[in-house]
Amino acid sequence: MNRETVLIVDDSKIVQLYFNQLMDPMEFKVLMASSAKEAKEIIDREKNINVAIVDLSLPDSMDGEVVDYTIENKIPTIVITGSKSEETSKLIRSKNIVEYMQKNDKKDFVKAVALVRRLRKNRTKTILIVDDSGTYRMHLKQLLKLHKFNVREAKNGKEALTIMKEPIDISMVLTDYEMPEMDGLELIINLRKDHEIHKLPIIVLSVYDDGHKISNALREGANDYIHKPYQSEEFFSRLYINIINTEYVEEMKEQNTNLEQYKNAIDKTNIVSKTDTFGKIIDVNDMFCNISGYTREELIGKTHRIVRHPDTPEETFSALWETITNKKIWQGVIKNRKKDGSVYLVDTTIIPILKDDGSIKKYISIRKDITKIVEQNTLIQKQYTDSLTQLPNRLKLLKDLSCSNGTSALVILNIVSFTNINSFYGFEVADKLLVSIGKKIKSFANNTHNVYKLHVDEYALLGENISEAEEKIFIKDLLESLNQNSFIINGQEIFVNFSVGLYSGEENHFINADTALQQSRVLNKDICAYSELPNNVEVQANNLKWTRKLHKAIEDNRMKAFFQPIINNATKEVDKYEALIRMIDEEGKVISPFFFLDIAKKTKRYEALTKIVFDQTATLAKKTSKVFSINLTIADFKNSELMKYMRDEIYALNIHQYIVFEIVESEELESEEMIKTINNLKNCPIKISIDDFGTGYSNFDYLIKLNADFIKIDGSIIKHVLEDPNAELMVETIVNLAKKLGAKTIGEFVETEEIFNKIKELGVDYSQGYYFGKPLECISESL
Repeated sequence: MNRETVLIVDDSKIVQLYFNQLMDPMEFKVLMASSAKEAKEIIDREKNINVAIVDLSLPDSMDGEVVDYTIENKIPTIVITGSKSEETSKLIRSKNIVEYMQKNDKKDFVKAVALVRRLRKNRTKTILIVDDSGTYRMHLKQLLKLHKFNVREAKNGKEALTIMKEPIDISMVLTDYEMPEMDGLELIINLRKDHEIHKLPIIVLSVYDDGHKISNALREGANDYIHKPYQSEEFFSRLYINIINTEYVEEMKEQNTNLEQYKNAIDKTNIVSKTDTFGKIIDVNDMFCNISGYTREELIGKTHRIVRHPDTPEETFSALWETITNKKIWQGVIKNRKKDGSVYLVDTTIIPILKDDGSIKKYISIRKDITKIVEQNTLIQKQYTDSLTQLPNRLKLLKDLSCSNGTSALVILNIVSFTNINSFYGFEVADKLLVSIGKKIKSFANNTHNVYKLHVDEYALLGENISEAEEKIFIKDLLESLNQNSFIINGQEIFVNFSVGLYSGEENHFINADTALQQSRVLNKDICAYSELPNNVEVQANNLKWTRKLHKAIEDNRMKAFFQPIINNATKEVDKYEALIRMIDEEGKVISPFFFLDIAKKTKRYEALTKIVFDQTATLAKKTSKVFSINLTIADFKNSELMKYMRDEIYALNIHQYIVFEIVESEELESEEMIKTINNLKNCPIKISIDDFGTGYSNFDYLIKLNADFIKIDGSIIKHVLEDPNAELMVETIVNLAKKLGAKTIGEFVETEEIFNKIKELGVDYSQGYYFGKPLECISESL
């Protein structure tokens, strides 16, 4: 929608504030003038003002001076004034203004804005004037043109019928009663043969104040009858009443049609039931019958106990009833049982329907069958769980580390000489020992740390916002507990010792903690911290070097967005691009984000990089009308100023259809606040993509709530899809899930034709990787 340019001329700052509050910047471009001089300067400069709203009392002009200037420049003018003078009113009304209004309170400003919207709407409407008097047609035409209507003219009813057959949309007919060849009454009779009364308003304008003529006109289908002569206020009042009534009827019909379509859409895609206030089923749809195995006749009159599974606790239903009887919506997952005894899971929403007096009339339950999705989620979660100890595994740890904010402490514990224990006691005892150690570590951690099972003889603990000194104390206490107490396995008493590596910081946790563990073995120490290693000074020096390089590159405008093509697998054509940050060093060499991205996060420059990528990508999207995905972290989404900046730019450039926000982290998306923030973006509408899905922590629950447009399958899976059956199974599972959720899938790290052919065969929609093109600064180079 093109914005209306509206000039407000008023020296009152309060009035200007009111109009700014009432006029949506997405709908109006508002120009403010506090004096006649300022108003004239704006009019001379802008040249394309749609409407002017003018106060008469300005400090540097006489009454009506600005009005004369707006009329002279052919700007439709609404006068809104506090003056009560009848003489002033008559004088100003004679100047062909749109409307003369009083400003007594805020409601008058609301009316003025509503009239501006009405004038814009009028540009789409054509009114047919039918009158044998050329003078009267001219008078009416001038009035209607002031209100921005399009006008057609006819001298009599016969000529009017000819115009009505033309391929134009006539919104209203204004007709005289007495005319040669065909009068107004006969015209009405003919028009009503093809045009319903609520679709084409007809107003009779006549000098005859004859009750017989009035009743004839109204009986044959006229919407109104106005006696000439009349005041313009009366004319427009009754004209707009008829137009608004017509629009209201059409809107109601459209709403009813939409409601019926929504109902059908819900009915065809959801399990729906209605119950009375006692919980007895009064209606079900076909999907309810199909999934439950019961017929409609078997269900009507029963309660939902007929499908209740005994595993569902009674407390769940008590909470449900307490919620809905208090006129609130209840949402949750319920385990149900079919007629044949098999189980199905439903994501359920129960809505109380209220009567006019506020009491509950009935309840509507809308459910989605999520049985297969939960089963698939369980399958994928198994990929991140150690099968022996049931603790999270190494992949889960890596995913959690990638989502970690702030200082985190990672501890890796290695069982000393576990190979000897395995050989001496046997695999059965060794396995039970590993389970017992895992339980004891988890019990000791007592929710202060996440516990993971790594390789055969290793465990890990991850704590958030814990200093190295605090972590050392915790680990010493843990080792004392583990070393002093033996484990009794199959009647055998086994004592265990550990070597420990510790790292506390914001990056490279796994590598640094593992390095510290190896050092503890070399030095034969129980605990070794990464900070104690001799080469830590070199690491700090390297961090300082890249901090300086990053600061200078931002200052010199050498941070650039590069673009990697994303290919439609069906057509092998470039469908979109992913925007990726690169540094151009002082010699012109392209530097990978591997060297500076973590530094940017630690030195609070990450937001600047996000803005740089966004600005360059938005400009290119506007220029090329191509689709681009931009990577955003959870920190970006939480940054309200950054998100507002990007939303405003997208609206200003009108590029929402070309932008995809790609979420590169996922764990915090489980919070309702984050899901709501991202869903608000989808309503803008901006498309959402989930990055790196399928490894580490990939939770289906947030994915269902998020309703993502794209799911990007992690490159670590795609790279091994040819030789690893588990990777192939993972791709198939994610593709099937995406199809059920209405999302498209993208395969990363497509390096060869063989990988491309394989993932295409598995149903992946898009491919991205060096087989098709590397990231380049100019997208034409990547085609």
